[in-house]
Amino acid sequence: DYFEEWQGWGVLGYGVVSQSNEIAYQSAYSLKKSNYNDPNGGYKNLPLTLSKWILECLIYRPSDYTGGAADRIGLENNNGNGYTFCFNHSNSTMWIDKRTKGLPVRIGEVKTVNQILDEWYKVRFTRTTTGFLSFEIYLDGHLKGKVTCYDFSYKGFSRVVVRGGCEYYVDNLVVKTFKI
Repeated sequence: DYFEEWQGWGVLGYGVVSQSNEIAYQSAYSLKKSNYNDPNGGYKNLPLTLSKWILECLIYRPSDYTGGAADRIGLENNNGNGYTFCFNHSNSTMWIDKRTKGLPVRIGEVKTVNQILDEWYKVRFTRTTTGFLSFEIYLDGHLKGKVTCYDFSYKGFSRVVVRGGCEYYVDNLVVKTFKI
């Protein structure tokens, strides 16, 4: 989603996700996550249910953010069960969350990475049918951090979710499946 047309986004809890022209990567608009911290946010239903996927997006976290420090995006089912990545700007750590009814529990390793504020960074978040999960952060095309883990708890994912703190911006959000 390049957010040039705003459609299909719903609310999770008290969260606010909206189309914004304040900061965008290439075009005129991005998604802005604001108001209320995790697990509040927004979602968009996918056209089909996926068991394996790659989520890629660009994220911009301004240094003058006013809410929680975590950028958290992922895939869940309609009950809020699934997985999100987390980049926590308060201590520059990254990890993967398992979500049950929208509530996160950290799984796998935690890594410290260099802080990224006031610039766009790229995320690649992958899940295979074997339960392998991988979360990678890139800046200017260079890998800055990667964490992996295995979890077999869930296998059908029908929506992309934007959760975490506020405020931050998301652009060029793509979810795709793959062979294997």
